Order: sequence, then structure tokens, then C-alpha cells
Amino acid sequence: MTINEKLTFILATISIVVSLFAVYISTKNAESSNRIAEEALKTSRQSNEISLGLVKEFPAVEIITNNKNFDFTNINALNGDFKNIITIKNIGKVPIDAIFMEVIGIIPFTYPLNNPEADIRPLPSVHFSIPFDTMLLPKALMHIDLRLPIMKYISKLHIEDHTTTYTTMINIVLAPKSINENIPSGVSSNVTMKDRILITIKFNPSILSKEQSINILNNEKILHRVYAPDADI
Repeated sequence: MTINEKLTFILATISIVVSLFAVYISTKNAESSNRIAEEALKTSRQSNEISLGLVKEFPAVEIITNNKNFDFTNINALNGDFKNIITIKNIGKVPIDAIFMEVIGIIPFTYPLNNPEADIRPLPSVHFSIPFDTMLLPKALMHIDLRLPIMKYISKLHIEDHTTTYTTMINIVLAPKSINENIPSGVSSNVTMKDRILITIKFNPSILSKEQSINILNNEKILHRVYAPDADI
């Protein structure tokens, strides 16, 4: 091969490589442009959905109570509002106007203190709907009086001996309802796991026969009180 032929071959090879590189760059630029266009379209659609109110913000609450032990062995537990409470906080972005509460017994933690092996079964599950008197705004707090839920739960237990003291463990689970919805909605565990709480109650079944207990059970309204987000409670 002559020098001219070699030079021609080299130049042709370089030309092919440059052409292939140009095609590669052009393809990558096109892919990048497509991605940018897709992201822009996605952002535009999200903006439109937000402006039209199509994106839903689900309500979410957390229980921020420290007290997990309650004593219902005597009538003092029933005297006075908001002595036995849980405190919740609206951690979502929408106002809440009601909450659904489920009280669930935990096996085998209901038994007489003098005989732990004699656990009570079956255990009830009691449901409550709590419409608020005042909206619970985002970051606002609320006290929920537990006298009615606890007394209602105790009244459902199948206990024959009302002279001894018992202990029980219950799980309180909350599902809030936003002002834009007709029914409560639960939230994913990715949002919060603090919409439920295990509490222990020491009680004497004879408390059910007291006048205060009868009045509470007949009222069927769970007391609640809303506090502003910056309230010192």
C-alpha cells in the first residue's frame, strides 16, 4: 500500500469515527430533551391537578400522650372532665372535623390481679365516632376524654366476679376525617405509626354500677377540647 493509500485509509477511518461520535451525541441530546419534556409535562399536569383541587391531601393525626396507665378502681376516675385523656396532634395539611376511634382488647392481658392465669376471653372491640365541635387545624392539638371509651369497653367484658380488681390492655386506633370527606380515612404506616396507642387500665367492675358511670354511658358523647398550634398544654 502506497503512502497516499495509507493516508486516505486513515482519513476515512477518522471520518467514520467522527460521524459515529456525532450520531451518539445527537442521540443522547435527543434522549435528554425527551426526559426534560416529560418532566415538564409531568410538572404541568401536577400544577393543573393542584389548581383544580384534584390532588388529595389525606388527614393524619398522631397521639402524643405520655400517660399509658389508667386507674379506674374507684369513683374518683369518673369525677371531673379531662382527667383521663389522650392528646392528639394534626400532623397533616388539611383541617379535621371528626375522628373514628376503635378500642380493641389485647389477649391475654385482661385478668384479675390476684389470678393472672384466669385471663378473660373473648375480648370486645368497641367503635366510636367523634364529631368535633371545633375544627382541628393543621398542627393544632386536642384532648380526648377517655372515660366513655374505657367504661364502654369494661361494660362489654364478660366478668362474673365484680368484687376484685382487674387489669386490661387495650389498643386505641384513630382514623381522622377531613372536612372535604364523608368518611374517615386511615393513613399509610409510611406517614405515621403513632395514630394508635397501647394503654393499660386497672379497674374494678363494681364501678359500672355507680351513678357517675351510668350517666357517662347514657350520654354517649366523648368530650374533646381543641387547642391552637402554639398552645401550652
